[in-house]
Amino acid sequence: MDQILTEGGHTVISRLTARDAMKLVAQTMVDLIVTDVYMPDKDGLEVILEAQKACPNIPVIAISGAGGMKNMLRDAQLLGAACTLQKPFAKQQLLDAVATVLASIAANSSATSPIPPQKEPRA
Repeated sequence: MDQILTEGGHTVISRLTARDAMKLVAQTMVDLIVTDVYMPDKDGLEVILEAQKACPNIPVIAISGAGGMKNMLRDAQLLGAACTLQKPFAKQQLLDAVATVLASIAANSSATSPIPPQKEPRA
């Protein structure tokens, strides 16, 4: 995924464990978190909850393999994941998901930006 996203023009900072990723998120400004639902130290649902507490404006894309993980992806959405992807997914699906989520952030930030006051016309 790092290679796909980097080739797609994104800056990627990856970590192998959820704990390391959450430390990074606490120390570094990031635009988006992509997490697997199943990881050795924590699951992606915990990452979603921790991210919402630490940085509520950072969206999360949750990914998972087939099988029983479909329920986990549904749970990820219920917990606030901006998007979910089931493995295996195509390169373009990942790029499209990231682009959609980032565009949504940009649209929301411009919609909530204060409008500068208009100057009164001089007579």
